[in-house]
Amino acid sequence: MAEQQRLMTAVFYGTGTIIALVFLFSFVLSLILRFTSFSEQSLTWLVVTLSIGAMLAGGITAGVRSSSRGWLTGFLAALLFVCLAFLVQFLGFDNAFTGHQMLMHALFLGIATLGGMIGVNLSSN
Repeated sequence: MAEQQRLMTAVFYGTGTIIALVFLFSFVLSLILRFTSFSEQSLTWLVVTLSIGAMLAGGITAGVRSSSRGWLTGFLAALLFVCLAFLVQFLGFDNAFTGHQMLMHALFLGIATLGGMIGVNLSSN
């Protein structure tokens, strides 16, 4: 039971890290868009890069907190975030994921899984 509790705690810490970084990056990017002449189209690759970074950091956080099964904790942390994003988009905006979004979220799951594996190896048992 203690192993499951540690796993779920790690998943929630990882998801919290992802959400916090996404909010931080969104705030910074909104300031850039507001106070510069950049357009949304010119920042597309920066948004993708920052999103991948947030997923990697969340996976690493989950892996460090769990100290075992990093691939599972990283995957579950990203899966929880993807489910939350889907719920917000579907229930809040009445839109389902497009094919492009599904591909991006599959990439996010893979990146967070890799982050979880890295995090387990960074943790000191």
